[in-house]
Amino acid sequence: MKPIEELIEVMKKICQEKIELNSSGNISIRLPDGRVAIKPKGMPYSDVTTENISIVDIDGNTISGNPPSSDLLAHLIIYQKRPNIHCIIHTHSHFATVFAVLGIPINVFSTLTADYFGEPIECLSFVNHREENFGLSIAQSKKEVFLLGKHGAILLGNSIQDTVKRVFALEESAKINYHVLLLANNAGIHVDSILNEDIQSMRQFYVQKY
Repeated sequence: MKPIEELIEVMKKICQEKIELNSSGNISIRLPDGRVAIKPKGMPYSDVTTENISIVDIDGNTISGNPPSSDLLAHLIIYQKRPNIHCIIHTHSHFATVFAVLGIPINVFSTLTADYFGEPIECLSFVNHREENFGLSIAQSKKEVFLLGKHGAILLGNSIQDTVKRVFALEESAKINYHVLLLANNAGIHVDSILNEDIQSMRQFYVQKY
């Protein structure tokens, strides 16, 4: 499957799983020739086609398709500063956004979070994404998954399939953490994160052998 066709298939999967509402969220990939394909501005995932998908160069000049996502500059600064990144998915999935609004990390309470992420998902400070480029701090980091304060989440990866798997794992981790903290608070129970050495062991097994 060609990269743009694969990108559109992933958009359909995100739509089917109800990760996004209406036209919110965006996804992009770095194409083999260095250009970037990104969801068009204000367009639901289900409406994106090979004809209207936005293709831009690394400086943001539109080459073909509809006008690109309003978050294009955040994607581009990450691609410019992090050559190992080939896919970016920005979401507003419900439970991940709850933690982003609270400004607290998604801790490693479950083995699922340990397997997929190997560390807590930190929450960055709030940035007015209509006025500032929220990709700047991400471009300077080595991490690949973040909560965006009061906003949502952003996930980076070296392949589209790996990145979208973690999109679903992030929302499930957030859902687990939400209910764990809710029930623990009601019951007066303190919940500890999995020990770091166990987290690293599980993450290593997942990456190398799973």
